[in-house]
Amino acid sequence: MHDDRYGTKKKLEERVIELDKLYESIKKEGYKSQREIQQETRKNKKEIPAYINPIIPEREEIMVNIGRNGKFIFDDGYHRLSISKILNIKKIPVRVLVRHKKWQEKRKKLTKSFKKKEKTNEYTKHPDFRDIITR
Repeated sequence: MHDDRYGTKKKLEERVIELDKLYESIKKEGYKSQREIQQETRKNKKEIPAYINPIIPEREEIMVNIGRNGKFIFDDGYHRLSISKILNIKKIPVRVLVRHKKWQEKRKKLTKSFKKKEKTNEYTKHPDFRDIITR
């Protein structure tokens, strides 16, 4: 596959330097969400990087899909994910792009049980249910 993003040797070298800076930043300061990066950039009166959506920065997080049994399936953001793995960072923010139909049914079931104030322990430790449990 040919990728024109780095069409020249100079562009490729610039990208490698950017990735080295990203690695050093995460190593030194920890992994920051796109919203945290945006807020810090504004606070320091710097220009927001072009890759961050100024309205919804969460759109630029590492993206995952969730399989039928709750397994995370990587979708996009491999540089940040790879750096996080190299640095042994245990928790990072991600954006769920797609959920398997069977997994979504489990979310619906949990939502109904919480609305009815029923007790349930099924899957409540899975990070994808945090938004339902904390409502």
